[in-house]
Amino acid sequence: MLKTFATDEIGDTPNAPCFVTATPNAENNVLITGGRVFDNKNIPLRSRFGNKFTKIIFRLFSGVKINDTQTGLRGIPASLLPDLIKLKTTGYDFELDMLIFAKEKH
Repeated sequence: MLKTFATDEIGDTPNAPCFVTATPNAENNVLITGGRVFDNKNIPLRSRFGNKFTKIIFRLFSGVKINDTQTGLRGIPASLLPDLIKLKTTGYDFELDMLIFAKEKH
């Protein structure tokens, strides 16, 4: 399992040690995502709005409720990596495409 961590102005990094401990290392073919709390007023409005918008759209189209579509804390099973590398998107688009792909694959 590949574990990722993003460092941006919102900062998943303080939660990284807990995420590493909590996510299994066994290959279970499940994409695991962390989640940030967006109640903090220090989080930029564009980030709060963007996450709320994408999680609503993702739920409408996939039927999956997810708290944070753009979290950098992800446990990606090795079985998904060959297909994820083929995705043509980058940045936030890639993060969303990864969720869509994982939903369709499993």
